[in-house]
Parts: sequence; C-alpha cells; structure tokens
Amino acid sequence: MSVPATRLTGLQQSIADALTPIIEQYLSEPRKQIVAIEGRMDIIEHKFDQEGLSRSQHRAIQKAVSTKVQEICREMPGATPPKHFANVYGSLKDWYDVGSYMDIPKDKFMHALQLISKYDGSGRNWWK
Repeated sequence: MSVPATRLTGLQQSIADALTPIIEQYLSEPRKQIVAIEGRMDIIEHKFDQEGLSRSQHRAIQKAVSTKVQEICREMPGATPPKHFANVYGSLKDWYDVGSYMDIPKDKFMHALQLISKYDGSGRNWWK
C-alpha cells in the first residue's frame, strides 16, 4: 500500500511506510471476524434448512395426505381411510428416516408433497 513517492517528501514517505503495516494489521482483525461470522452464518443456514417442517408445512402435508386418501377411497371399493393414512404417513417416515412426518427437513417439503401425490393405494412404501 505504498503511496507514490512523487507526491510525498522523504519524511512523509517514511511515515507512510511505517504506518502501512500497522494499518493493515489493524484492518486484518475485522476481516478475520467477518470471515468467522460468515462461517457461522453458513452453519446456521444449513441447520435451519435441516430443521423439521414449519406449522404451515405440517398443515399442507396433512391436507395433501387427506386429499390423497379420500381419492384412493373413492377409487378403490372397500378401502378404509385409517389404513391408507397409516400407509402414507408411515411411508413418509420410512423415506426420510424420521420419527414423525413433522421431522421431515424443511428443504424436503416439496419432495414430500410429490411423494404423497404418487401414492397409489398399494400399501406402505409403494415406491419399492
């Protein structure tokens, strides 16, 4: 960060040369802190994406399952809703390896809706 010598006297240049490393050191600490904060933000964003579904996403899953079960029960004579609810919710838990459909990662929400829409009434883990 040397200042062009043509604009400074010898003494001014000496002062500028002496102060440059001090200024750079002074600025390096905030830069390090910014890098550390950015790293922490990346971790937080990743954790947030991996958290379970929001309440509105829970409700959307419930509505999608209910709609799909009603559709299957209309199409399949003798089909019972409780069996199909259990099949769909159990399959979601198996697919995402979670204890409850509410623990499905937020970033998998749209995929979960797609899975529900593909349920064909053939039983648990119908995709196999």
